[in-house]
Amino acid sequence: MSMYEEFIRDFVERTNVNLDAVRNQKNDLNDVTQLINSLLGLIVFINEEKIQSNRANIFRENVESFMGELIILKPQSSYKIPNSEIDEPNTMSYFLRHMRNAIAHCRIEPQGDKTIESIEFSDNRKRKNTDVESWTVTLTVEQLYVFTRKFTSAYLLDDRRKDD
Repeated sequence: MSMYEEFIRDFVERTNVNLDAVRNQKNDLNDVTQLINSLLGLIVFINEEKIQSNRANIFRENVESFMGELIILKPQSSYKIPNSEIDEPNTMSYFLRHMRNAIAHCRIEPQGDKTIESIEFSDNRKRKNTDVESWTVTLTVEQLYVFTRKFTSAYLLDDRRKDD
């Protein structure tokens, strides 16, 4: 395996290759497991780069604009954001922070009969002197894959812009 030239960009590109390879295999590879592992790495690494460089435009996007057809038009999806002044609740930054917390703290619930059809991600925490903040989203496996690819594509596009 060749060395990374630009770690985050190369990690994102290699993750896309791995996800496609696992998805296209006809054997018993654990595609949902790979998808969740990949998503955690992507969210953590891209978020850390955003914090360090203050340049990842994807985090400033409106979540409904970015997620549109994935969240709004699918009846099996729920997206609940409490009214809060903390970290602009309608941004991708807010959405990704909660996705990261849900995965990192094992607040995910696979759903389905014999196969995993969807996954519920939740993040709950008590803030000082306030009620519990609650966030939940349920995505089908296909929606999660599409979201992951859309997220990596947006990052790579943003990364190319910084070089221009």
